[in-house]
Amino acid sequence: MKFTTLRLQSAPSNQSLILTHFLMLMLTVTTLGAEELSNGSDPELPEKVYGFLERPIGDNWVISPILFPIYTPEIEFGVAMGGVATFSTDPKSKNLPRSTIDVFAVPTTNGTLALNAGLEGFWLDDQLRTGVDFDYDMGPENYWGVGYDAGRNVDQDEDVTEFDRDVLDLPVSLNWRIGQALFAGVNLDLIDMRVKKLSQTMLTDPHYQKYGDKITNVGTGLRLVYDTRDDTVNAYTGQYFNVEVNFYRKYFGSDQSFETYGADYRRYHQIGRPGRTIAWQVAGRQASGDVPWVRMSTVGSSKDLRGYTQGRFRDKASLLGMVEYRHMSENKLWKIGRQGYVVWLGMGFIGEDFGDFSGHELPNAGVGYRVEVQERRNLRVDAGWGYDELGVYLNFAEAF
Repeated sequence: MKFTTLRLQSAPSNQSLILTHFLMLMLTVTTLGAEELSNGSDPELPEKVYGFLERPIGDNWVISPILFPIYTPEIEFGVAMGGVATFSTDPKSKNLPRSTIDVFAVPTTNGTLALNAGLEGFWLDDQLRTGVDFDYDMGPENYWGVGYDAGRNVDQDEDVTEFDRDVLDLPVSLNWRIGQALFAGVNLDLIDMRVKKLSQTMLTDPHYQKYGDKITNVGTGLRLVYDTRDDTVNAYTGQYFNVEVNFYRKYFGSDQSFETYGADYRRYHQIGRPGRTIAWQVAGRQASGDVPWVRMSTVGSSKDLRGYTQGRFRDKASLLGMVEYRHMSENKLWKIGRQGYVVWLGMGFIGEDFGDFSGHELPNAGVGYRVEVQERRNLRVDAGWGYDELGVYLNFAEAF
């Protein structure tokens, strides 16, 4: 789950119709799934004791309603309203990971709203894994330009960097098991951006002027994943390695033709008992071709270098590394859930290509608080620092 900016408008648009149909589909699937999958409990298992935020539906589904104040550099102060639901696609299989659905709406003090929905599903006895991340945003954002120097030298200001836009972002992944821990899959990606009000930076920026105020990119790609994590949302042990290539073409409906290449390696080490973990990550991305500014590589978000405003640093190539210590208590605090904390250090780079990183360092550090809303499913509050920024985030699930 990620929180971005979204502002409601009174007049309907194509994006709002897509949003309505998507939420109706999610509701239908959730309702039918609850009816079909909640049958058949195992009488030999002891009755589960649910926490304060856990609301069971039948024998399979567990829902956690969430209402929480938040702050991020992108959306300022707000309230996260929504929840998390977990379920098993085969309740009779005790080793099958539980699938997760999260839906959140976030009204903020700057008059915007963020609306996000996600699905991580495990199907066919874990032979098929699916991921959907739906983000529909309307409201203000900031644009500094392209390149490290633009992010460092242009001060964020309402009259300089802020613009209004509507954006629909819908990445989908389908991954089939081809080995004990090896998956091969396909990616589908759609982004539709409509700029409503230009910033002063955009008026003179050649990258913006080249692509204009309406950008639609549609792409598909291939991926190979090696995954031995004991839990895909909150791993204590194991490894994760993903390599992928995505192609955006005009015959798919994309306004531009370009490619993106990415690699992401993560490793998790349990320190003594479960719940004390050293996690580290190295990830890189390179874009080539006629790449619009909305699909360039970025560093800084709720999922990597927390503290840098998302979109401040963008260029064709990015690289980052992070190490994080995670500590969860062994016992619940009353019925609220187990509590914990994290500390991390990170470093990122941005440039035209991987040979253009010298002098483009982006150091990062931070601390965070965790509360378990369901088993191995945490809400996180993180405070991260960059060169001259502080970001505070509330999200569901760990950053990586």
